[in-house]
Amino acid sequence: MTEVPDVWPEPVDGAPLTTRGAAELAFAVAVREVSDVARSLIPAGSVRDSYEGTLVADARRLHGLAARALALAVAAERADGTTWAGVAAATGEEPERARAHWEPLVQRWDAAMEQAAVPRVDDDPDDVPAPVEATIAELDGWVVRHREPTDPDTGDRPLSDALGRMDPHHELLHLAALRRRLATLHDGSSPPAQLLGLVEREALLEEHLAAAADPSDRADHEQAAAKARTVAAHLRTRTDP
Repeated sequence: MTEVPDVWPEPVDGAPLTTRGAAELAFAVAVREVSDVARSLIPAGSVRDSYEGTLVADARRLHGLAARALALAVAAERADGTTWAGVAAATGEEPERARAHWEPLVQRWDAAMEQAAVPRVDDDPDDVPAPVEATIAELDGWVVRHREPTDPDTGDRPLSDALGRMDPHHELLHLAALRRRLATLHDGSSPPAQLLGLVEREALLEEHLAAAADPSDRADHEQAAAKARTVAAHLRTRTDP
């Protein structure tokens, strides 16, 4: 049997997570918090006189965190292509009820991820999201520190190696969507400072594709890269003091 070559190039350094990868990262953050809180609830130290409701309150908090982890698990499953029937089978719900229950949550998740991907300005008053790469590195260390002798050895970068990144073609589509969303948010005129990073990334990706392309396709990528570089230079003149 002839092996079919992989036609998709590898992700370029700095590539964003895929939709599934982003959901898996959020799920990992959620279950780490569940684990940390659960460990803190184990009775330890000196004997307490009474709980006076604190144990129930703490367990209720743990229950809420676990519910959030479940919702993120559904988001990750949907991003992975799991059908609503498959989600229903896992949750024990009827398919129609499962969809009615979880689809609004997944839609809010998708919208939040789209919004988070749009470039921000330095003086944006909203809360700045945690840097993705720093969060991944922190979770890598957390997994390694809590690895038991019977756990599989997944290396020093267990989460980093597991999360999918966008290949150049998908990232270009992602950047195009971000440019449209950015323009929509600003009545069709994107702020140069926010647009510049997107255009520069487009140029880098097109140059990468040109270097790896067949001669018949190389010129198209080279032209796209040159156009992006020209646009970036124009935007830079509008952002430089």
